[in-house]
Parts: sequence; structure tokens; C-alpha cells
Amino acid sequence: MAYSRHYSRRLTAEQMLDSISQTTGVTEQYTSLYPGTRAAQLPEPEIESYFLEVFDRPSRQLICERKQPPTLNQALHLISGDTIQRKIEDPHGVLAKMLAAHRPPREMVEEMYLRTLSRYPDAEEGATAEAAIAKAPAAKQGLEDVFWALLNSKEFLYNH
Repeated sequence: MAYSRHYSRRLTAEQMLDSISQTTGVTEQYTSLYPGTRAAQLPEPEIESYFLEVFDRPSRQLICERKQPPTLNQALHLISGDTIQRKIEDPHGVLAKMLAAHRPPREMVEEMYLRTLSRYPDAEEGATAEAAIAKAPAAKQGLEDVFWALLNSKEFLYNH
């Protein structure tokens, strides 16, 4: 049997949260669970996580398919919610460590691309990212903006 194509699918709630956590280097904290527990390892759906609720974590009371179309709440949470921003700004996260090492912006952009998209930026993407960093009031803010944009890209959020 031959397959002619693969349709893009958005990551599930657990996959998305685990990917964001791994990419930023900041684990999600769940009450009464060991630090470093991944969303995919949660033993029961009653464990609170606003991100997982917004992104349609199943209740496990019924066996049914997940809703794949994105909702307005999901888009708003990605754009202005605290999950991604909190992880990007975390003082123990990847970005803070790169800034503390005083690495050149180009190297930091390359590492962010590798962490989020598993590839290097092409020449145009690298130039755009460097221009955004240079245009920002502070390099830290520019790097946060680039990281945020990568974490909100279709290439990161979809399995293709």
C-alpha cells in the first residue's frame, strides 16, 4: 500500500506543552507530582493545568476523538497567555543561560531554531531575526520576541 501524502495535524495538548517545556528548558510544575513530570505522563485528567484544558485535554471518561480545529481560546492563549511567556522569561531557562554566556545574537538565533524547528534558519530568516533583535529596546527583549515567534509558528505547533 502506498501513501501519497501526510496531512498536517496540530500537536495534542500534552505534546504541545511538553514540546514548549523541552524547548525552553523550563519544566511544567504540577501539584503533588515530582518535578520534571511531563504532561504525557499525568496519571489522571483531574490534575490542574489551564494550558491542557484550553487545548482540549480529554477527560478520559469517554473514548472519543480529540477536536482538531483550533479555537479562539487556544489562539488567544498562545498569543497572550502566560504559559509561553513565563517559560521564555524564566531565569533558569535556555534563553537566560544563553544570555548569561554572552553568546553572539546569531548563535542564539541558530540555537533557538534548532530547539524549536530542528533546523538552522535560512539566510532570510536569520537576517529577519537579527533585525528584530537589533530593533528591540534591549537584546533580551528582541531574543524573547524571536523565541516567542518560533514557539507560535505553524512549523512548531503542527506535526507535518
